[in-house]
Amino acid sequence: MTLSIKSLTGKNVVVLGDIMLDRYIWGDVTRISPEAPVPVVLAKKESSVPGGAANTASNIVSLGGNSILIGVIGNDDAGLKIRSHLTENRISNMLTIEPNRPTTQKTRVMGNRQQLARLDKESRASISANTEDEVIRKIKEATKKCDAFVVSDYAKGLLTVRIASTIHEECEQKKIPIICDGKPQNKELFKNSYLITPNKKEAYAMAEADDKESIESVGQKLSHELNCNVLITLSEQGMILFEKKRAVTKIPTKAKEVFDVSGAGDTVVAATALSLAAGMPLIEACKIGNYAAGVVVGKLGTTTITQKELEKAIKDDGQ
Repeated sequence: MTLSIKSLTGKNVVVLGDIMLDRYIWGDVTRISPEAPVPVVLAKKESSVPGGAANTASNIVSLGGNSILIGVIGNDDAGLKIRSHLTENRISNMLTIEPNRPTTQKTRVMGNRQQLARLDKESRASISANTEDEVIRKIKEATKKCDAFVVSDYAKGLLTVRIASTIHEECEQKKIPIICDGKPQNKELFKNSYLITPNKKEAYAMAEADDKESIESVGQKLSHELNCNVLITLSEQGMILFEKKRAVTKIPTKAKEVFDVSGAGDTVVAATALSLAAGMPLIEACKIGNYAAGVVVGKLGTTTITQKELEKAIKDDGQ
């Protein structure tokens, strides 16, 4: 498998989705507040990285691929920081600015290398009609040179019926596989995609299943209802792949240590989509996504994986 990793280089993956800025406040904790039973964090530094769909695009580029990022940001400091990060990391983008909409931010307070709190700033309202028209125009332009298309949906208002329909029409016409990492409330928009990648909680919600149903039942139900392949991520238990032809493959986790799962799902999607763009079989592509996730959960914060790190993880596993 290691030799095939080189084939990821130069493949083109379009990523459309909810873009956010992941901010971190890093500090030390030595006492409890006298005002309330909460830790007092002595802030030492702050940092920020692209999150959400932007993290997926970042991982694609760090793995050697090319990515065009389509999404919406606000006319604010967070939006400026995202554009600066994208430029620094050579990530092509087709961003649309919606002036009255804040750029989504997740601010994590880290004390002694542990996440203590998260503060979110966002709007979940649907994008405006003018913004929707602009995004659709950019989808049609971006798919002219595209080997795979990723939908990174966090239910922040970007993914509309018209946008989803445009993605399916353009990709079907051009024979481009669609990989969807989305929220349960938008599941109808993922129908007829090539692959969806929910975690266990999302999969059960999509299938409207209770805890008594087996994961096998849930996966097969989703594959049938949505007419697509389904990759369910199971955290420390790895992944399980349900193919449309009803084949089921369990993929054990490759994580050696787990420090932080922030952004791990984005990495799975990025590595899997890039592998599919390179023409790899679905099972092999999902296994590569699993190796990639095993690397990033061993890092702290939202982060990316390089092609060299991926090759080492596969080689260390004897593959």
